[in-house]
Amino acid sequence: METDPATRQAIRTLAHTLRNIMSPAMMLAERLSDHQDPAVQRDAKLILDTLDKATAALKDAVLERDDFE
Repeated sequence: METDPATRQAIRTLAHTLRNIMSPAMMLAERLSDHQDPAVQRDAKLILDTLDKATAALKDAVLERDDFE
């Protein structure tokens, strides 16, 4: 199944936009990972891991669509 260029571009744009939206959360979670409280550190790791998974899923979606070129 071939994806048209407009759809591929829309997916790339959405992925870029979502990464930009997640960026402040990632920066704050990185700061929280240095907190003295171990519970805050664990929560920061959970947030970072979740954001990493979301970023990977976006990347996979973009690459999957590019494979159909």
